[in-house]
Amino acid sequence: MEGKKKYYLWGTGKLAKLINIEYGDVLQKFDIIGYIDNNQSLWGKNFAGKKVYRPDILDGENEAYLVIMNTFQREIVTQIVSSFSFDINR
Repeated sequence: MEGKKKYYLWGTGKLAKLINIEYGDVLQKFDIIGYIDNNQSLWGKNFAGKKVYRPDILDGENEAYLVIMNTFQREIVTQIVSSFSFDINR
């Protein structure tokens, strides 16, 4: 039997804050590992009760899914594809 899917959420800015305010109860139903952000000053800290990770946490990750909660989706996808071994199409 397949286990519960795990997720990383990319972004800790205004959009992510708004989503957490409006849909926090829904997000709690998912197995969220943590947040990812390019802002080095946030790495290792908590956002919405979860740890904030460096983007390279995705390198070689083959079980967790990624949800981008940022208005710069295209740039983030380009960063992921060019820098990490992570399948963004699953």
